Parts: sequence; C-alpha cells; structure tokens
Amino acid sequence: MEIIKAKPTVATVSLTTANTEGSYELPQGTQEFWVKLRDVGYNLKVAMVEGDSGTTYFTVRSGETHKEQNVKTSKLTLFFQSPRANMTAEILSYK
Repeated sequence: MEIIKAKPTVATVSLTTANTEGSYELPQGTQEFWVKLRDVGYNLKVAMVEGDSGTTYFTVRSGETHKEQNVKTSKLTLFFQSPRANMTAEILSYK
C-alpha cells in the first residue's frame, strides 16, 4: 500500500474551445503529478512548452491517466488541448 503524500493539490482546467491551448502551472515544489481528461471518449494532448500542445505533445488516451514521478523542477507549466469544446483536464499533484 502506498503512503499518501503530505500536500496533495487537485486542480481542473476548463478547455472551452476545441483545439485551443489551456494551461496549468504546477505548485512550486511538486514532486509527482497525474493528469487526465474528465470526459471519457476523447484524448488529451499535453505539452510542456507553450504553443506546442498542437504539434509537439504526448497523448493521454481516453479513459487513461498519465503519471509523472520524481519531478525535479522548481517551475513547470502543463499545456493542454482537447479535440472537443467544453472538456475538463484534471490534475492531481503532490509536494
């Protein structure tokens, strides 16, 4: 059984327009994060560089969650796109 981290943060990003970039800056000191699209049936594009979420990204497949552990950065912003309007990206991060 995994021990729960001390400082969880739950966040959402509303992607109101299809194929338009949304962003979320992870809290300072984040060590681990999970990201997924709340709405089943659609993939989520995720990039680490502003403006790249439509060209240089990784895909979180419908119904799946992407997890990054051992994050070693003082500042990290995630950039998202959804193929459909009015979708919600969910982010769970731990310090």
